[in-house]
Amino acid sequence: MRKALIFICLLNLCFVLCMVSSCSAPQSYSVYPLITNTEGVATPGKPAPNFSWIGSDNIKHNLTDFAGKPVVIATWDTGCTFCLNVMLPYFKTNYQKYTDQGAVILTINDKDSYKMFADFVKDKDYPFLLLKDENKPEFKFRSPYLIKFGNPWIVLIDKKGILVDIKGIFTDPSAKYTEDDLRKIIDNFVGTQNGAQEN
Repeated sequence: MRKALIFICLLNLCFVLCMVSSCSAPQSYSVYPLITNTEGVATPGKPAPNFSWIGSDNIKHNLTDFAGKPVVIATWDTGCTFCLNVMLPYFKTNYQKYTDQGAVILTINDKDSYKMFADFVKDKDYPFLLLKDENKPEFKFRSPYLIKFGNPWIVLIDKKGILVDIKGIFTDPSAKYTEDDLRKIIDNFVGTQNGAQEN
């Protein structure tokens, strides 16, 4: 009788732990993966710090998986008008062009709550990889990459995994950036990686 009671108690405990676990880690995390860690600190001209996330396939992925391809990373949030009205639509429209040129486009939302982020992107059908950086004092991506507050930032990593540049689109408050400015940044970088500078 006592063994049966202990067994029932353990069964109940397992049920409670499973319920708590499912509440704290919603399934949507596997749909829009969180960056789990970054190794090192960013220095232009040096290898870009690797960072990791768990994909919807429940497998750990890394920045280094894209070795041999130029990588463009853009940070954004739902409070950034340029991000929503210019940058994300531009990447959606031109995703296939850059993919055909061998480039990888990654986007990282790093200021919204997970729910705000997921609610915003769920119906957008973006073809590029959407990652979420935790909005905490120690960001998993923003802090190691020394990205200052505000969005968007564009991170350029060459085929050899070297960090080429980190561009703050609005670091100059008097500048009025347009889609054409964004196109020049990305086209020049990808063109250089493919041996032909775009103008």
